[in-house]
Amino acid sequence: PANSGIEVVHIPLHGDDILQGAGRKMLRFLFRPSGPAELAEFLRNYYRHIAFEQPGPIGEVLTLLARNPGRPALIHCRAGRDRTGLIAALLQRLAGVPYDRVRADYLQTNDNLAAEREALIARMRLFTLYQVSRERLRLLLTAQPHSLDQVHERILRDHGSMTAMHAVKIADHIDRALETRRRFQRITDENKGLRRCLRWNGQT
Repeated sequence: PANSGIEVVHIPLHGDDILQGAGRKMLRFLFRPSGPAELAEFLRNYYRHIAFEQPGPIGEVLTLLARNPGRPALIHCRAGRDRTGLIAALLQRLAGVPYDRVRADYLQTNDNLAAEREALIARMRLFTLYQVSRERLRLLLTAQPHSLDQVHERILRDHGSMTAMHAVKIADHIDRALETRRRFQRITDENKGLRRCLRWNGQT
């Protein structure tokens, strides 16, 4: 809001491709016998995509926070579970919070959203004419620890520590920003040269 002192920054954490066909996948999660296994695989891929295949956005988040030390920040997404939960977990680990505490905080979402989740389950059951069980819907709407666990385990395996991984992400983000700036400067210089050429030939 204007003059509120609040800065709103939108940083998408995944490309549109990761959610392509999400509606069809949702129906499979709900109705197919293999739904729980497919959901677990989807969430593993989703978390892995955000954490390891999209270095720019996470580097941008870290750079933004680093530029504003001591300034409070509110991180959110649509439901406050997956994207918010993963970013909060990464930031906590970077700050040195033990993983068991980070994991417990991540799973606290299930308690915090319990009432809203049960109300949504009731509406979804009505929408599906009670063809989907409460247990299947609850599984769909509950934060799953294995999604976060696999990210943490891979970070330790590939980088040794959270600090090392984020150093790479920040460096990558800075490199991307510098490359974008260089490209913009080249385009600007080319346009200036074109304008000079047009003026020399009497064109506007």
